[in-house]
Amino acid sequence: MLKNVWTILASVIFCLANVAAADSNCHDDYIVPAEWELFSGTLSSVREAYYILDKGMQKSICTGNRELTFLHAAAKTAMLFIENGDVNNFINIANDFGITVVGDYFDELKVNVFKSGDCYEIPVWAPDANEVSQRIQSSIIPEINDIIAELNSISDSPTDRFEIFLEPNETGLNKTVIVDYGEVLILKGMLAALKSQLEFRQAYNLAIDINDPKIEELINSTFCGEEPSVNFNINEDFLERYANLLKVLPDGNAVLAQAKQDLITAIDYYFTCIDYIMSEANDQHLLYMGPNDSVRANAMFFDTQLRAFRDSLKNDTVVSYPLETTKTYNIYDSTSTYIGQLIFSYQLPGSDFDGEFIFTGGGVPSPWNAWLSWEGASGIEADVECRQGGQWTEGYFHATLSNDGNSFSDGTLEYWDFYNGTITGLSGHLVSTNVSNMRIDLNPIFGNNGKTGCRYPNPVNPRDLLPAFDADNEPISCTFGHGLNNDATLGGILPDMTQQDWSNIYGLSDCGNTNCPSADVASAQGAGIGDCLVNIYDLAAFASHWLDACTQPSWCGNVDFDRDGSIDFADFATLADEWLQQGGS
Repeated sequence: MLKNVWTILASVIFCLANVAAADSNCHDDYIVPAEWELFSGTLSSVREAYYILDKGMQKSICTGNRELTFLHAAAKTAMLFIENGDVNNFINIANDFGITVVGDYFDELKVNVFKSGDCYEIPVWAPDANEVSQRIQSSIIPEINDIIAELNSISDSPTDRFEIFLEPNETGLNKTVIVDYGEVLILKGMLAALKSQLEFRQAYNLAIDINDPKIEELINSTFCGEEPSVNFNINEDFLERYANLLKVLPDGNAVLAQAKQDLITAIDYYFTCIDYIMSEANDQHLLYMGPNDSVRANAMFFDTQLRAFRDSLKNDTVVSYPLETTKTYNIYDSTSTYIGQLIFSYQLPGSDFDGEFIFTGGGVPSPWNAWLSWEGASGIEADVECRQGGQWTEGYFHATLSNDGNSFSDGTLEYWDFYNGTITGLSGHLVSTNVSNMRIDLNPIFGNNGKTGCRYPNPVNPRDLLPAFDADNEPISCTFGHGLNNDATLGGILPDMTQQDWSNIYGLSDCGNTNCPSADVASAQGAGIGDCLVNIYDLAAFASHWLDACTQPSWCGNVDFDRDGSIDFADFATLADEWLQQGGS
């Protein structure tokens, strides 16, 4: 009996030893060499690390190895952006457009573009939009799904934490770094967000003929930073020629529904990741936020905004954001004497501040219009101009901004042209902030895949959100959301927006009570609505489209007055009836 017990114990020990040896082989044969390659600082080493890890994933001795799985998923993500033979990834698609990455070491990489002379030129072999879309749909999105599935297989629990310890001799850092489940979550979130963005683009008709001489010249000139040598017209050469461009494709509803769900998933991963990171007490973790870390405070503020946005998508509701619309600073000179105010305001989130300097004395010209070009940790910068007594002067203001944004110091105002001068040693203190709630609703963009009972079962077409454009490709006042009957809210995306708001943002003529004749389509300068008078210029614009077929939003340069899709005698009757009529406020 005792002999049998020892035999069983010996067998168990032998099996455990084999398991340990197998795991050791997986670690030594695949993980260790792959980690060395990953931190070598070259594209070729990342590519080699991926090949090593990919072999390991196929070995039974590595089955269920969480460290190998995470490293493989991370390397596989990197391979989406590294040239890899004929595999469809982002860099290989870029190569087809003559855009290549040159070099191997990360700090020496350069981007080369296919040129004709000194400027980029679209290669004749470049794929069209449909081919690019197909390659993304058939290769890249499935690859992202595979990576997310790998990451989903990695488990973590309070009693069995997933952790990778990267030693200084591997990373080149001065301490051991811990990679844990927080990195798994953030990588899943990034991939889900990337997938959502790719799907979003798959939902729309983006097909244009890149070999069209005007389109090609426009693109090539843009890359050269030059004005196009062709007379490109947004209406005739773009919107009218490609009548389905920027419209939702027949299967776009379902694609957008998936993009919406993936975006929600990405946000949820972010929340879970932040909660996980904030629970960590060891600053050796790769992603770490201490209790007094400013990044932690910013993350908590961002968390509130992002949750409101996610809930809006989940619940088909409008989200309301409190936005600072006006900031007023009292300004003091180098002797701490009050000399005026600086007021900044903006119309839309993310737009530059517009504002003004108002000086109360000291021989300084005033007031100054100001356009904030930068506001951040490094300071505050603004371009300024002053018009006084028929004279015009421009200038520049810069200062150091406090971390809380409540004050600035070391301010300098330089100005030149008619008036010339420099004021240094300026400081300012925030004395008032106006806050208003801005309502935003992205549900009209995504729709709800045709579901009944939803406010927006079908998504809006991006081309319908555009304004009408004049002959100079400038937006025409009071026509934003032109394809939606000039709906300034853009189909409900900005529920409180008005046409006057758009006019203010883009510096267009007031909507107000101005009532121009419908046949006023061209001013003496060849632009769009401008003189509010029906005259020979409008007749010329009308005649240039005689018997043309028209589509929204341009309606043949806005001369299809009855919006029936053709320029005919009914439109001519409108022109004749309003001949020499002039509108006004």
